[in-house]
Amino acid sequence: MGQTATTSASKIDIPHTTWVDEAAKGDNQDGTDLRVSVGSAGAEEVSLLSFIIADPETLGIPSNAILNKVHIVLRRYDAGVSGDAITNMYFLNSDFTENQANWYGPDDETNTAVIWEPAFAGDSESSVNPGLLRGLYIDSQTTTTNETVTFEISNPLVLKTSLAFGSTVNIGLWGEPSAGSTNDAYFQDDSYSHVSNDYQPQYYVTYELPTPTPPKISIAPNADGVTGTIKIDSGSNSPDL
Repeated sequence: MGQTATTSASKIDIPHTTWVDEAAKGDNQDGTDLRVSVGSAGAEEVSLLSFIIADPETLGIPSNAILNKVHIVLRRYDAGVSGDAITNMYFLNSDFTENQANWYGPDDETNTAVIWEPAFAGDSESSVNPGLLRGLYIDSQTTTTNETVTFEISNPLVLKTSLAFGSTVNIGLWGEPSAGSTNDAYFQDDSYSHVSNDYQPQYYVTYELPTPTPPKISIAPNADGVTGTIKIDSGSNSPDL
């Protein structure tokens, strides 16, 4: 493994975020702060985020960098709800359109046909079974009040899902069911400025610089038997050599 570094000093805004509400299935919630709630029966709230991992040039890192991890930075605030909240992040099994998604589906606000299933337990619809929106588990964080929290897509997950520079990342936030119906948290949206906090959801990456292969060098003796000629049989793959 080569040397690793991060772009944490130059975080990039996450441009697409919204949330869907089981208690208002047909409503698109874009433009309001993100909500995550286990809720009482029929009142679960799930947040959705999407972004494209920038290329090395945009990130300001070497062109031969390899994606190692992805870090998602969110700001929780306690207006409306307070106290400890356990929030789980998962990959989504679908993409979505920010200003159209609702509880029924990803990209038509007027739609009332069930296209996806946002409920953690997959039990919000009794007559159809479209498959869970919630995919692979990513990370879990506990927050208490106004604070910034970072979720991590680990290197094994980057490899498992074949993430790379230029990949689209679709992720969701669910409240931890075992924490009970009051396990609620609000997070800053990409387009909504709360009176006390104004923190755009952002991401940064950890990247790896591959260890360069050394050059192969041979020495051929000259006819005088004393001196020799140095020959580079194959060069290093390092851009600096």
